[in-house]
Amino acid sequence: MANAYLITIGTLCPSRILTTVQDVFGAVATNLSTGRELWFTEGDLHLAVRASCSMPGLMSPVEHNGYWLVDGAVVNPVPVSLTRAMGADIVIAVDLQHDAHLMQQDLLSVNVGNINEESDDSLPWHKRLKERFSSLTSRRGVSSPGAMEIMTTSIQVLENRLKRNRMAGDPPDILIQPFCPQISTLDFHRAHAAIAAGQLAVEKKMDELIPLVRTDV
Repeated sequence: MANAYLITIGTLCPSRILTTVQDVFGAVATNLSTGRELWFTEGDLHLAVRASCSMPGLMSPVEHNGYWLVDGAVVNPVPVSLTRAMGADIVIAVDLQHDAHLMQQDLLSVNVGNINEESDDSLPWHKRLKERFSSLTSRRGVSSPGAMEIMTTSIQVLENRLKRNRMAGDPPDILIQPFCPQISTLDFHRAHAAIAAGQLAVEKKMDELIPLVRTDV
Protein backbone atom coordinates (compact mmCIF):
# COMPACT_ATOMS: atom_id res chain seq x y z
CA MET A 1 0.00 0.00 0.00
CA ALA A 2 2.89 2.34 0.65
CA ASN A 3 4.61 1.33 -2.57
CA ALA A 4 3.17 4.28 -4.48
CA TYR A 5 4.42 6.63 -1.78
CA LEU A 6 7.92 5.12 -1.90
CA ILE A 7 7.97 5.26 -5.69
CA THR A 8 7.08 8.95 -5.53
CA ILE A 9 9.90 9.60 -3.06
CA GLY A 10 12.30 7.76 -5.36
CA THR A 11 11.18 9.85 -8.32
CA LEU A 12 11.34 13.22 -6.58
CA CYS A 13 14.46 12.44 -4.56
CA PRO A 14 16.80 10.26 -6.64
CA SER A 15 19.98 8.88 -5.14
CA ARG A 16 22.51 11.69 -5.28
CA ILE A 17 25.04 13.16 -2.90
CA LEU A 18 23.65 15.96 -0.73
CA THR A 19 26.72 18.11 -1.31
CA THR A 20 25.81 18.24 -5.01
CA VAL A 21 22.31 19.58 -4.31
CA GLN A 22 22.07 23.23 -5.35
CA ASP A 23 20.25 24.41 -2.22
CA VAL A 24 21.41 23.69 1.32
CA PHE A 25 19.41 20.72 2.61
CA GLY A 26 19.04 18.92 5.91
CA ALA A 27 16.73 16.19 7.20
CA VAL A 28 16.08 14.68 10.62
CA ALA A 29 15.54 11.00 11.44
CA THR A 30 15.16 9.15 14.74
CA ASN A 31 17.48 6.31 15.76
CA LEU A 32 15.21 3.63 17.23
CA SER A 33 18.09 2.04 19.17
CA THR A 34 19.29 5.16 20.96
CA GLY A 35 16.23 7.40 20.81
CA ARG A 36 18.43 10.19 19.50
CA GLU A 37 17.90 12.34 16.44
CA LEU A 38 20.18 11.94 13.44
CA TRP A 39 20.87 14.86 11.13
CA PHE A 40 21.40 14.22 7.43
CA THR A 41 23.39 17.08 5.91
CA GLU A 42 25.59 14.96 3.65
CA GLY A 43 25.41 11.58 1.98
CA ASP A 44 22.55 10.12 -0.07
CA LEU A 45 19.56 12.40 -0.66
CA HIS A 46 17.08 9.55 -1.16
CA LEU A 47 18.18 7.86 2.07
CA ALA A 48 17.83 11.11 4.00
CA VAL A 49 14.31 11.83 2.75
CA ARG A 50 13.17 8.21 3.03
CA ALA A 51 14.36 7.92 6.64
CA SER A 52 13.04 11.31 7.73
CA CYS A 53 9.48 10.54 6.58
CA SER A 54 9.22 6.93 7.78
CA MET A 55 6.14 7.45 9.93
CA PRO A 56 5.86 4.74 12.62
CA GLY A 57 3.10 2.29 11.78
CA LEU A 58 2.73 3.56 8.22
CA MET A 59 6.12 2.97 6.65
CA SER A 60 8.88 0.53 7.45
CA PRO A 61 12.00 1.94 9.14
CA VAL A 62 15.20 2.46 7.17
CA GLU A 63 18.44 0.63 7.97
CA HIS A 64 21.53 2.83 8.05
CA ASN A 65 24.95 1.86 9.41
CA GLY A 66 23.43 -0.95 11.47
CA TYR A 67 20.65 1.16 12.98
CA TRP A 68 16.95 1.48 12.19
CA LEU A 69 15.69 4.98 11.50
CA VAL A 70 12.17 6.46 11.53
CA ASP A 71 10.56 9.88 11.16
CA GLY A 72 12.57 12.63 12.82
CA ALA A 73 9.35 14.16 14.16
CA VAL A 74 9.38 11.50 16.87
CA VAL A 75 12.12 13.47 18.67
CA ASN A 76 12.24 16.82 16.86
CA PRO A 77 8.89 17.72 15.24
CA VAL A 78 9.95 21.21 14.12
CA PRO A 79 13.76 21.06 13.69
CA VAL A 80 14.68 24.67 14.39
CA SER A 81 17.93 23.48 15.97
CA LEU A 82 19.06 21.82 12.73
CA THR A 83 18.55 24.95 10.65
CA ARG A 84 20.46 27.11 13.12
CA ALA A 85 23.29 24.57 13.25
CA MET A 86 23.46 24.73 9.45
CA GLY A 87 24.00 28.48 9.61
CA ALA A 88 20.53 29.93 9.06
CA ASP A 89 20.35 33.62 9.98
CA ILE A 90 16.55 33.60 10.02
CA VAL A 91 14.38 30.55 10.70
CA ILE A 92 10.85 30.39 9.27
CA ALA A 93 9.18 27.26 10.65
CA VAL A 94 5.97 25.57 9.51
CA ASP A 95 3.90 23.71 12.10
CA LEU A 96 1.07 21.56 10.78
CA GLN A 97 0.07 19.79 13.99
CA HIS A 98 -0.52 22.68 16.35
CA ASP A 99 -2.99 23.03 19.24
CA ALA A 100 -5.76 24.62 17.17
CA HIS A 101 -5.51 21.81 14.64
CA LEU A 102 -5.81 19.06 17.25
CA MET A 103 -8.63 20.78 19.14
CA GLN A 104 -10.73 21.22 16.00
CA GLN A 105 -10.04 17.85 14.43
CA ASP A 106 -13.23 15.83 14.64
CA LEU A 107 -12.26 12.18 14.63
CA LEU A 108 -15.87 11.09 14.75
CA SER A 109 -16.51 12.79 11.42
CA VAL A 110 -14.09 10.51 9.61
CA ASN A 111 -16.23 8.54 7.21
CA VAL A 112 -14.88 6.42 4.39
CA GLY A 113 -18.23 4.83 3.58
CA ASN A 114 -19.43 1.28 3.92
CA ILE A 115 -16.74 -1.30 3.34
CA ASN A 116 -17.43 -4.02 0.83
CA GLU A 117 -16.25 -7.54 1.50
CA GLU A 118 -14.03 -7.31 -1.56
CA SER A 119 -11.52 -4.45 -1.78
CA ASP A 120 -11.84 -2.12 -4.76
CA ASP A 121 -8.41 -2.21 -6.41
CA SER A 122 -9.34 0.78 -8.55
CA LEU A 123 -9.17 3.07 -5.52
CA PRO A 124 -5.92 4.91 -4.72
CA TRP A 125 -3.76 3.07 -2.18
CA HIS A 126 -4.30 5.68 0.55
CA LYS A 127 -8.08 5.26 0.31
CA ARG A 128 -7.78 1.46 0.42
CA LEU A 129 -5.61 1.83 3.51
CA LYS A 130 -8.26 3.92 5.22
CA GLU A 131 -10.94 1.43 4.30
CA ARG A 132 -9.07 -1.55 5.68
CA PHE A 133 -8.40 0.06 9.04
CA SER A 134 -11.98 1.29 9.30
CA SER A 135 -13.67 -1.89 8.10
CA LEU A 136 -14.17 -3.47 11.53
CA THR A 137 -16.02 -0.52 13.07
CA SER A 138 -17.86 0.22 9.82
CA ARG A 139 -19.31 -3.27 9.64
CA ARG A 140 -20.59 -2.95 13.19
CA GLY A 141 -22.00 0.50 12.44
CA VAL A 142 -19.97 2.05 15.25
CA SER A 143 -19.28 5.74 14.68
CA SER A 144 -15.81 5.90 16.18
CA PRO A 145 -12.32 6.70 14.91
CA GLY A 146 -10.53 3.88 13.14
CA ALA A 147 -7.33 2.26 14.38
CA MET A 148 -5.16 4.24 11.99
CA GLU A 149 -6.77 7.55 12.97
CA ILE A 150 -6.32 6.76 16.67
CA MET A 151 -2.65 5.87 16.16
CA THR A 152 -1.73 8.90 14.05
CA THR A 153 -3.61 11.32 16.30
CA SER A 154 -1.99 9.85 19.43
CA ILE A 155 1.42 10.38 17.84
CA GLN A 156 0.44 13.94 16.97
CA VAL A 157 -0.55 14.66 20.58
CA LEU A 158 2.81 13.39 21.86
CA GLU A 159 4.75 15.28 19.19
CA ASN A 160 2.80 18.44 19.94
CA ARG A 161 3.79 18.39 23.60
CA LEU A 162 7.43 17.69 22.73
CA LYS A 163 7.43 20.42 20.10
CA ARG A 164 6.15 23.05 22.53
CA ASN A 165 8.92 22.21 24.98
CA ARG A 166 11.63 22.38 22.33
CA MET A 167 10.43 25.59 20.73
CA ALA A 168 10.16 27.27 24.12
CA GLY A 169 13.93 27.00 24.40
CA ASP A 170 14.74 27.53 20.73
CA PRO A 171 11.89 29.37 18.98
CA PRO A 172 11.91 30.18 15.25
CA ASP A 173 11.92 33.79 14.10
CA ILE A 174 8.57 33.27 12.39
CA LEU A 175 6.13 30.42 12.95
CA ILE A 176 3.58 29.64 10.23
CA GLN A 177 0.68 27.39 11.26
CA PRO A 178 -1.68 26.41 8.42
CA PHE A 179 -5.16 25.57 9.68
CA CYS A 180 -6.39 22.40 8.00
CA PRO A 181 -8.05 20.22 10.68
CA GLN A 182 -10.07 18.16 8.21
CA ILE A 183 -6.97 16.94 6.37
CA SER A 184 -5.58 13.83 8.03
CA THR A 185 -2.21 12.13 7.68
CA LEU A 186 -3.43 9.84 4.89
CA ASP A 187 -5.26 12.45 2.84
CA PHE A 188 -2.62 12.76 0.13
CA HIS A 189 -5.38 13.31 -2.42
CA ARG A 190 -6.26 16.61 -0.70
CA ALA A 191 -2.98 18.30 -1.55
CA HIS A 192 -4.70 21.25 -3.21
CA ALA A 193 -6.63 22.04 -0.01
CA ALA A 194 -3.46 21.74 2.07
CA ILE A 195 -1.56 24.05 -0.29
CA ALA A 196 -4.39 26.60 -0.14
CA ALA A 197 -4.30 26.50 3.67
CA GLY A 198 -0.55 27.06 3.55
CA GLN A 199 -0.90 30.04 1.23
CA LEU A 200 -3.49 31.61 3.52
CA ALA A 201 -1.25 31.08 6.56
CA VAL A 202 1.67 32.77 4.77
CA GLU A 203 -0.51 35.72 3.76
CA LYS A 204 -1.43 36.26 7.41
CA LYS A 205 2.29 36.50 8.25
CA MET A 206 3.22 38.86 5.41
CA ASP A 207 3.71 41.84 7.73
CA GLU A 208 6.39 39.84 9.54
CA LEU A 209 7.91 38.24 6.44
CA ILE A 210 8.38 41.29 4.21
CA PRO A 211 10.89 43.08 6.50
CA LEU A 212 13.06 39.95 6.43
CA VAL A 213 13.44 39.90 2.66
CA ARG A 214 16.93 40.94 1.65
CA THR A 215 16.97 43.75 -0.88
CA ASP A 216 20.66 43.29 -1.67
CA VAL A 217 20.31 39.79 -3.15
